[in-house]
Amino acid sequence: MGKIKRWISAAISLVMVFTFTVAPVSAAENTASSGVITEYHSEISSYGYSNIMLTENAAQARDALASAMLAGEEYVDVSAYDLTVPQLKTLFNIVIPSDYPQAMETDTYTYAMNRVTERVMYVRFTYDGTQEEILAHGRMVDEIVNALVARIDMTMSDLQKVKLVHDYLVQTVAYDEEALNEETSSRISFSPYGALVEGKAVCQGYALAFQLFMNRLNINSIFVSSEAMNHAWNMVQIDGQWYHVDATWDDPVPDVPGRIYYNAFMVSDARIRDAENRHYRWDTTAPLASNRQYDSFDWSVMETSFEDDISELKLDTQTVSGTAGSQYQFIASMNSQSIVQTVVSSNPEVATVTLTNANDPRGWLYTVNLVSPGEATILVTTPQGGLQMIDIQVQEAAALANAA
Repeated sequence: MGKIKRWISAAISLVMVFTFTVAPVSAAENTASSGVITEYHSEISSYGYSNIMLTENAAQARDALASAMLAGEEYVDVSAYDLTVPQLKTLFNIVIPSDYPQAMETDTYTYAMNRVTERVMYVRFTYDGTQEEILAHGRMVDEIVNALVARIDMTMSDLQKVKLVHDYLVQTVAYDEEALNEETSSRISFSPYGALVEGKAVCQGYALAFQLFMNRLNINSIFVSSEAMNHAWNMVQIDGQWYHVDATWDDPVPDVPGRIYYNAFMVSDARIRDAENRHYRWDTTAPLASNRQYDSFDWSVMETSFEDDISELKLDTQTVSGTAGSQYQFIASMNSQSIVQTVVSSNPEVATVTLTNANDPRGWLYTVNLVSPGEATILVTTPQGGLQMIDIQVQEAAALANAA
């Protein structure tokens, strides 16, 4: 069970231009015809540490590229960073997914290389969504992580925090079985947004979401993948020892609400390879996980849970369905009107949300404007850990009339 995306590249002419498509490819291939070379590479191969073996130039390039991806920008000039192609691939395949996991919504990237200096000149990106949508997705992921981290007892040990995040992902995310069909797979299921907002993901989405939490909690963690398995997971370092954590593997398929397995949680290399877990051929330079103290551990004795949302955020609706051009209102109530709320729409081209009255006696009154047909999610959070969502469905007026 697994799914990672693969890059497709093409090199052409004197200035070599490579285009990488974030589309699943099931088999590797290398052909040459009329000077065009096509290669297939794993989108996230090997593993990544923060700042792994990076020169100062490469670190600056990483930050510039990731910033562009997070902002939905299409072009980055990297000529000043003296990047070789292997360095660029390391950034995209290893470092950025580990250091900026929320940036992985890019559809394709293209880079140009000077054939004389063999240095990368620029990188271009394409996206499935609009720039406004990419920005909204990133903001929503950040707000969800902020709200959940605010509800973590920071006196817990790192091991308890790792278990809490693992359990949260297994409980709240369903494996996206449809994404196994390469013709219908969406980039969303490969991203933290898919896991944390839409509640469905493939292994890459689980692992990137887990990595995002580990980064925010300052727990040393790496992203691991096996091209042979077409699968991705994580490793964490606790008390100086490395262990495998595979939230995807521990989530039943089909989804069984409330059920959590620990077959691939905090386990050694030997345990992750055994007949039950069957992981194999991940990058051999990844750190060794030789400590087996948790291989047969009874995790039921370690209770972990998020603290209560002290703002007591509640919404008076969970779904809104209507026609383009119409408006709906909802109330977000808390135990104090002075608590600040953050409200974000996942797709402003479908639905926007504005604060209408912060002094309504029932709570904060918001207006949702249904702009165009499609789906969106409205996220409401508070700094104290409040986290609520509204599902939005917008139809054309004619379509709704015909349905009636």
